[in-house]
Amino acid sequence: MTRCKPVDTLVKYNVKLSDKNDRVPVNKERPDISYAVGVVSQFMQALYEDHMTAVERIFRHLKGTPSKGLMFRKTDKQSVEAYTDSD
Repeated sequence: MTRCKPVDTLVKYNVKLSDKNDRVPVNKERPDISYAVGVVSQFMQALYEDHMTAVERIFRHLKGTPSKGLMFRKTDKQSVEAYTDSD
């Protein structure tokens, strides 16, 4: 997706991804990558086109925000530490 057009939000407004009749509304108030990834990851066992469209939108948003990202540095440490604020 190196040549894709960037977007300014992680998820499309009012997008609803579902597993049959179970709908999950998208939170537009707080564009947070962990929220967007969490929503689409609920459907990893059975992905459909609308799920992949949502994943591609996340990628397009990341392309448009290169100054915001994760920094990895070279180290001999072989563990991963992650912190999150669940509020």
